[in-house]
This record gives sequence, structure tokens and C-alpha cells, in this order.
Amino acid sequence: MRRGIGNNLVYDGENGTFDEFEAAFKYDCIIYNWNDAQKIEAIQICLTGKVKKLFEQMTETDKALIKSIFEKLKRGCVKSAEYYLNLFYSRQLKHEEKISTFCYEIEKLIDKGLPGLDEEN
Repeated sequence: MRRGIGNNLVYDGENGTFDEFEAAFKYDCIIYNWNDAQKIEAIQICLTGKVKKLFEQMTETDKALIKSIFEKLKRGCVKSAEYYLNLFYSRQLKHEEKISTFCYEIEKLIDKGLPGLDEEN
């Protein structure tokens, strides 16, 4: 691989969502026209923190296919509904925070904490 590929794409499991990372990574795969071996090499460079540990704990069989890598990482990175409900219950309006921003964030937490809930219920 060429130096610099994937440097701007880093995922640690704490900042951003896994879906955002996956979409950005797949976009890079198209831009750089990577084959499967290059994708596997590149993803190792992009992972840090707890997500890198998840990758390192995978079996060699799981690491052989980019699809299985994404499946395992996604399972390990997705936070539970209870996690988002706890954030919802503890979320308070911050000093000088706009009400619209607060409400937007509360709505996002509810959507993640109660994924089946819709506006009609």
C-alpha cells in the first residue's frame, strides 16, 4: 500500500458510529480501488483503541475476509439500548446550550434507546 492511504480515517469505537466508519472506509475502498487483501491491510491501520483490540482478538479465519471483519467489529462496537437510555435519563441542559440542540440530542438518544418507538405511539 502507498504511504498515506487511510491516514485520515481512524476509528476507536468512542468517536462517531461504526456505521459512519464503515461507510467512509467503503468509500475509500472505491476511491483507491483496493482489492480484498489491501482492504484488510488498510483496516488494520484505521483501527485504534478498543476496536483495534477487537480486531486483534479475531481468529485468523475471521481476519481472512473483509466481510467477516466488519460483522465482528460491528457486533463488538454497537452499544446497547440500555446504554442510550441511561444517557437519555442523565442528559441535562448545559449552560448556554440552545434548547433546539438539547431537544435534538434527546431525540437521537430516544431513537437509539427505543428503536421501535415511532411518533404514532
